[in-house]
Amino acid sequence: MKPMSEQLDVVFDEAMAKQQRERGDFPQSEPTNKARNLLEKARITFETETPPLTPIIEITSNGERIDFGTLGNFSVIQGKIKAGKSFILLPLIASRLCPGTDFLNSFIVDNETTNNKVLYFDTEQGRTRTKRIIERLEKLIKKEGESYSHKAKEIIDESLQIYSLREFTSKERFEMIEEAIKQSKAKLIIIDGIIDLIEANDKEEAKRISQFLMSATEIYQCHILTIIHENKEGTNSRGDVGAVLDMKAESVYRIVKEGKRHEFIAHHTRDKSPNKIHFIIEEELPKLIEVNNDLQPKGRPKKVKVEDIGEEWKKQCLRDIFLRSNKQTFFDYQNLIYWLKQIWKESYSEPLGDNQAKLLISNLRGQGYLKQSKPKEPYFITNELLKFWT
Repeated sequence: MKPMSEQLDVVFDEAMAKQQRERGDFPQSEPTNKARNLLEKARITFETETPPLTPIIEITSNGERIDFGTLGNFSVIQGKIKAGKSFILLPLIASRLCPGTDFLNSFIVDNETTNNKVLYFDTEQGRTRTKRIIERLEKLIKKEGESYSHKAKEIIDESLQIYSLREFTSKERFEMIEEAIKQSKAKLIIIDGIIDLIEANDKEEAKRISQFLMSATEIYQCHILTIIHENKEGTNSRGDVGAVLDMKAESVYRIVKEGKRHEFIAHHTRDKSPNKIHFIIEEELPKLIEVNNDLQPKGRPKKVKVEDIGEEWKKQCLRDIFLRSNKQTFFDYQNLIYWLKQIWKESYSEPLGDNQAKLLISNLRGQGYLKQSKPKEPYFITNELLKFWT
């Protein structure tokens, strides 16, 4: 048994600890001090000075300018393989290099822009194919650049730094990009192949890459445009990294190819979305076209039916609903029908009828992706799916 003096010390310490808990007066430790400092830094008040939302590029849509993306944020362009993702980057870059000029009659940067430097990292293509990007850019600026056309090569050499990272490891690519962002002070950074900066497309790597994008854009007040492949079925970016980037990005755009025609679509944005941009590839450059043109398929296209849809699309559809509804997991019948019709139309460019929507719900329940506690109760997304998204 402990001596009486030691017992009294224990009782005294416990009484003091109880008083401190009641007063909220805890002994300060290093982690607590650090957390308090971070909280003070993170707090926003009316007196907090914040940078304005400055557009990195604007899109002309129905006579008004809409932000493509802003400084301090990152965006995503996604699409299937060979959908034309690299081609839509040409007018985007050209508009940044040549302020005041409307490229593809769509993309423009304010004429007063002083820092028009662009970093472009291609992680997939070799040096020869990467060089074609600057050659095509030169052609585009000469064709549409108006007052810049006579000095296209000089502008590209001066304001665009382009790198082919195919030969390097994912760790080396990441370190090279991080260093270039620090040193260059460029306001637009393009990473064509963000997935090649990671070791595995899993949750941990997704968190790491998204945190890097959020931190780098905030610290250096730049905009990072990431390019990622879509899943084979559905309209979502590939894997865990794609899911997290879709959720955290300021804007997500899609490139869809139908025959010879390409569509640039605002998949979801935090602010107003521009109209679709339709283009074809002519002489290795994107060319704007009207929607109603001779390239539309002849005759009535075959309608897509629910029974033709694969399992992957159905899971991606529910993930899209989950993300767009602010991570809602329960849906009444009408709300669920609304979301299914919305995503179906985006995926297949045709409406989903009421009977087909009912069949889709039945199908999703049969595969264990949706459940109901009892008839006429709300539907909920099962934990088997949610565990992959949260």
